[in-house]
Amino acid sequence: MEIHLTDEIRHALAQNPGEPVYIRDDESQKHYVLLEATPPPKVLPDWIRAAIDEGAQAIEEGRVSEWNPEEVIRRGRERLAKRMRDQCNGAS
Repeated sequence: MEIHLTDEIRHALAQNPGEPVYIRDDESQKHYVLLEATPPPKVLPDWIRAAIDEGAQAIEEGRVSEWNPEEVIRRGRERLAKRMRDQCNGAS
């Protein structure tokens, strides 16, 4: 499917070249992120590109789930706590 940009979206992209544009659809109450398909190398580090490729592959394979911010926050806090424990244990 190919979607054509509106003037409003084109303006938003021009305001922050190379940066993602966050879009909220009032009708569906969903949020979207618009990224350039081929950003210049200086914009995205390799690890971000790898993460985007991994996400695209997961979508193609059907490995998707509903957006659950609370779950993402919980997992992030668990990872941070583990990292902090590992740093403390390594510093002793």
